[in-house]
Amino acid sequence: MSVTFINRDDATERLRRAAADKQQGEICMFYHRELKDVCFNTKEFVTADMKNWRKLRKQGKIEIKETNHRECKINGKQYYILVLQNGAMSIDPTGMGWDDKQFLVDGYIYYFQKKANRDMVYKYVMGIK
Repeated sequence: MSVTFINRDDATERLRRAAADKQQGEICMFYHRELKDVCFNTKEFVTADMKNWRKLRKQGKIEIKETNHRECKINGKQYYILVLQNGAMSIDPTGMGWDDKQFLVDGYIYYFQKKANRDMVYKYVMGIK
């Protein structure tokens, strides 16, 4: 296990750079712990992740708490937050890099530019109709 230290300025720079580099078809931004950088996922990757997350949620290995849904600004743009947790994760450092506030939470923070996309992922993974 490696430990990565990221300060607020570093987290802000990583998020802003990733947001500015967003390409067509990329719908979800997240911190990749192995690469130690912020990346985007396309709809196809998010769809595959959703299916896996739903299985893991049914097995009791992960959870997504609606109370962790947040909104934040990065480069002045609005993002909608979904946090994936399993109880044994470390704090996602990108929560320090928002324009308007900070959010420190154990788990993986996923950033969606569309609230409808974030809510659809949440409902699918949690089995909400």
